[in-house]
Amino acid sequence: MVLNKWQSRSAALEENGGAEGATFAVPKVKVIGVGGCGGNAVERMAPEGVERIEFIAADTDRRALESLRVQTKLQIGATTTSGLAALDPEIGRLAAQEDRDVIQHTLADTDMVFVIAGMGGGTGTGAVPTVARIARNMDIHTVAVATEPVYFENRHDVAKSAMAEIREQVDSLIAIPNHRLVYGDGGDADPIDMLRRAVHGIADIVIRPSTVHDTFADVRTVMSRGLLWMMGTGRAAGEDRARLATEAAIHSPRLRNVGLGHLCDVVVNVTAAHDLRLRELRVVRTTIGEVTAKDSTILIGVVHDRNMGTSMRVTVFAADSGATGSGGSGCACCAASPNDPLPTTHWR
Repeated sequence: MVLNKWQSRSAALEENGGAEGATFAVPKVKVIGVGGCGGNAVERMAPEGVERIEFIAADTDRRALESLRVQTKLQIGATTTSGLAALDPEIGRLAAQEDRDVIQHTLADTDMVFVIAGMGGGTGTGAVPTVARIARNMDIHTVAVATEPVYFENRHDVAKSAMAEIREQVDSLIAIPNHRLVYGDGGDADPIDMLRRAVHGIADIVIRPSTVHDTFADVRTVMSRGLLWMMGTGRAAGEDRARLATEAAIHSPRLRNVGLGHLCDVVVNVTAAHDLRLRELRVVRTTIGEVTAKDSTILIGVVHDRNMGTSMRVTVFAADSGATGSGGSGCACCAASPNDPLPTTHWR
């Protein structure tokens, strides 16, 4: 049996007796922002001081890179673009190919990578598929997080084509449709913040010490099916906060194009202070189970954050089983009846 890097590291942990070798069980996560939007996103994430995550900015624009406060900066395609911004996706693709060895070196010794960018421009749109392909060839669990332009930006066709190409190169693609931010989520939502929430929503349940050591293996399994994922977030306080936050998340405008009765796989991040109670997790599970098919997999991760005060935040990542690109349903669970038993839940 051939083990991937994470399985090998977990096996080493068990052989070393668990606690003493626990550092080997923490997955190594990197976030690489590609292009202008991606670079701005990682710059906003980096000052938050998230442990165990390395932030990387990759761009053709030398001056834009110099202005960023990020741990690692990669200027790609210096020969192709002479250090200027790539205004065409093809130039972005050539830039990434020019420095594929540098990208590979930067991603070495990584278990999970988030490749984030805005679609419809030049560098991010063109380079992300190449960056993702490099990562997957290195046996790195690769999740792309990308914003889609609003319809009136006249870049939607370019973005749609790029998203289709990216899905062929990643384990999972989390899409952030900007038109839903403009028309549905209110004035406090912005694309960069949505990229940040998406990355933290998954990464936190993988790397936080409050979760058990095999959470990453579970996430890797659930999010390795080539599906398109959408994200919804809800926050509430008070006695009924679990139900209210969960309902707000699953009814988020960003999840409206995912048929709630046909959710295939769901990954849930529940963030609260240490006053989080077991019955509240049951409420989260039941509320989500009511809108998912019986054969769905629900992976629930808990993150303790004292800064939450008395509030709870629920972030739901739902696989859009109808958008697999195969012309039909992506899993057998979609034939289930709403009255069937609740789906399988994995607690972490």
